[in-house]
Amino acid sequence: MANVDKATSESTRQTILQVAAAEIHENGFRATGLNDILSKTGLTKGAFYHHFKSKAELGLAVADEVIDKAIRQMWINPLKKEGASVETLKSSLEYAMAANNQKMVSYGCPLCNLANEMATQDERICEALKNTIEDWRTQIFNVLKRDQSRGVLKDSIDCEQSAYFILSSLQGAIGLAKPYHSTAPFRASLRGLIDYLEGLRKRSVYA
Repeated sequence: MANVDKATSESTRQTILQVAAAEIHENGFRATGLNDILSKTGLTKGAFYHHFKSKAELGLAVADEVIDKAIRQMWINPLKKEGASVETLKSSLEYAMAANNQKMVSYGCPLCNLANEMATQDERICEALKNTIEDWRTQIFNVLKRDQSRGVLKDSIDCEQSAYFILSSLQGAIGLAKPYHSTAPFRASLRGLIDYLEGLRKRSVYA
């Protein structure tokens, strides 16, 4: 019985997290109210406060457990695999181009939206998001440096600078598409980013 109660409690917590994450993505953290979350989950305030002491604590959990998890699954974890390379990064970009990203281009990147909104509002939430971003950038740097050491990329490339550029370009592609409510600008921007990655390659004198 105790295990059942624990599983039910965790299921309730996850329901709150997922609904809150969707509401924050679509409407922003400050515009998302407790009543909005409760009405969509069918839960009571008592159930909410059993799991989260405050809205700020909920926001931190969304950053740590929902946004971070999604970014890791899509972008970070593939770059951490043994043998990951620039080709791995290209594959992720190509997958994003092919996927149905209508919600993302309509509402923007959940990570950057929340980071921009909370930059001067909540230090803990901002720090959690920054940790995700920094790990993402680090893994991009690692594959660039690895391919450069293998002689795949040009020796003149500043891998740290390129990692920042690639990450900011990807986020810019999402932001650019928002006013259009269309995936076309997003896909065109990612194609340009893939072309940039191709331009980093060291060309054979026999090519």
